[in-house]
Amino acid sequence: TTTTMKTSTATTMPGFDCSSVFSIESEEDDSWHGLISIMIMEDISSWEVILEFDKDVESLESPLGEISGSGTSWVIDSKGFDGELVEGNVFELRFEVYFSGRSPNVIEIIFNDVELCDGDVSPTTSPPGEECSETVVIESEDDGKWHGLVVILPTEDAVGWQIELGFSSNVDSLVSPLGTVTGSGKDWVVVSKSWDQDLTAGVALEFRFEVYYSGPRPVVVKVNFKLEEIPFVCIKIKQY
Repeated sequence: TTTTMKTSTATTMPGFDCSSVFSIESEEDDSWHGLISIMIMEDISSWEVILEFDKDVESLESPLGEISGSGTSWVIDSKGFDGELVEGNVFELRFEVYFSGRSPNVIEIIFNDVELCDGDVSPTTSPPGEECSETVVIESEDDGKWHGLVVILPTEDAVGWQIELGFSSNVDSLVSPLGTVTGSGKDWVVVSKSWDQDLTAGVALEFRFEVYYSGPRPVVVKVNFKLEEIPFVCIKIKQY
């Protein structure tokens, strides 16, 4: 019987954002090539990676493991020749995801029963200017564009707000009816207009925007929400 020892990444708690351990190396219209990088904290003799997506995946392939699963849930188990991992090394697992329609997002990664990231987390109070990337939800998507939503809950009354958005790749344009938009490439800023700058404690701000792109599909990697010394709550929800 083979004994599998648990391991974890350098971080001790799972995060909503999987970008610390996962990245998309290349992307086509109906597939993308992913990479999971994990720091091994102790020697192990076999491994298993569980992947959860926010929409159905047609197939998943990897030369490094045995694949099982369907729909939104998939498992990659080590083969006999690559099961042993040495403490202190970085384990790199590459795999291909095939899909139809919009590109599926990875919302959960589990390595040998250790949860590396998870989309279901609770709201937390944040100081002004703190990143709230986990608040982004994609409501709809078409070729070359997607419609996003950021939900933020002020804990006190405030006047005026600013949202800074950072993306993984260049954005051609960003549009929102709720604010004045400036920026280019990967970095954009939206400032409240006079008619929607008043925020009431306990009343959620639902900030909707559209992202247009011609290159690789941009993913939000940073959201800074700024108020004048007023705390707020990042409404953390599963990304769709």
